[in-house]
Amino acid sequence: MKQASRKLKATMMKPVDRYLPHGSFGRKVFIMLTGTVAGQMISVLLSPVLTRIYTPEEFGALGSFSALIMVLSVAAMLRYEFAIPLTKTKSEESNLIALCFLILSVFTAIMTFVLAFACPQELWEQYFVYPHVYRWLLPIGFFAVSAYQILVYVATKQDDFKTLSKTKLYQGAAGPFTQIGLGLSGVGTLGLIVGFVVGQSTGITILFSKLIVKTKAMQDDISWANMKKVGARFIRFPKVSVWSGIIGMLSSRMMLFLVLPVLYSPVIAGLVFLTDRVIARPLTLLTTSIMQVYFGDIAKSVQKNPANIKSRFLKLSVQQVVVVGGWLVLINLVAPFVFAPVFGPEWGDAVPYLQVLSISYFAQMVMMPLLHTLQALELHGRTLAWQIFHAVMVIGSFIVGFYLKLEPLEGLLLYSVCKFTAQGILYIIIFHAIFTMKPATEISEGA
Repeated sequence: MKQASRKLKATMMKPVDRYLPHGSFGRKVFIMLTGTVAGQMISVLLSPVLTRIYTPEEFGALGSFSALIMVLSVAAMLRYEFAIPLTKTKSEESNLIALCFLILSVFTAIMTFVLAFACPQELWEQYFVYPHVYRWLLPIGFFAVSAYQILVYVATKQDDFKTLSKTKLYQGAAGPFTQIGLGLSGVGTLGLIVGFVVGQSTGITILFSKLIVKTKAMQDDISWANMKKVGARFIRFPKVSVWSGIIGMLSSRMMLFLVLPVLYSPVIAGLVFLTDRVIARPLTLLTTSIMQVYFGDIAKSVQKNPANIKSRFLKLSVQQVVVVGGWLVLINLVAPFVFAPVFGPEWGDAVPYLQVLSISYFAQMVMMPLLHTLQALELHGRTLAWQIFHAVMVIGSFIVGFYLKLEPLEGLLLYSVCKFTAQGILYIIIFHAIFTMKPATEISEGA
């Protein structure tokens, strides 16, 4: 039976082997997309069930919770996880992984302490749309999301995109199924939040077992002295890149789910969350899958073949425009006819928000994997400068919308235009950096 199964699998993979050779960039992307697309299809197909169990206001609460987790987790390891694919020796890799988990544990402990002793209920309920008691899920979600990111970059370093792809499939199924089960039991918002944490946690055990335990990735000369040494080697990541990440997160679409309930209402935030879940999330997972392969490829090219970076960047740019643009055009054409029948009558109001936000979705999703070109080149200063500009544009759109008392659609249109403009400038910065770059031995921030 096993032999027959292996033969069937080999037969099915022949076309893939022919056009996407082992080790090629295309094959790595294909492997990542297989699990990602399958997992996201499950999530999207289950969305109509979720929208009939939970209200827009409850989805707004989930958006606020998940956004807070993402904002906090951006600096959870001081961005040292980005340096894992750049390590040159097994000792460097082992000690950097250990350093990442150590920093994460410290931050998780600090967060738990703050939530226990410095987070009064009145202050919490003034800014968040879910109950104060749910705050205890924050440290769990924070640790799960951050630990998964460490392991993602370990997989990138080890070129184990097959295992990483499997976890994307499990994540796409575990979260929604948990939310449906809890929702049917009548727990309300708690079901959505617990389901989110479960979904984010899924895959951590698999990755840790395969990438750390079996390969003994953290048993190679790990010591406090070596962790300090590797930390100093990549000190520009916490010194510069971490601020870039924080500022970047403050200008990301996650901020919408923290700002919209305050500026408008949790219902508006819930409607926008649906568009993000059904429309933007597939693009996010697609571009994230490409990003992991692209980042690993670029990181190797910096050391071995810098000329490869230019061609890879241009090809990926065109591919992103075609894929992202095609998806958004299709969705905008069909959304007015399917949203209300598929998700429920009250969700038909999400269509105008989808149409307005498509402007920002297009620019952001095209640029998401390309941004990491600057990280691979260790051009942290340019990344930080752009992130500051980006944050000023986005936060400025919120402030202008507040003072002019713009309607929700008007405010989101202003936000989308600002996002599009900032992303266009980012492309110019990366293009200039690549086509004026010096040989690999000279690449540095001061070059």
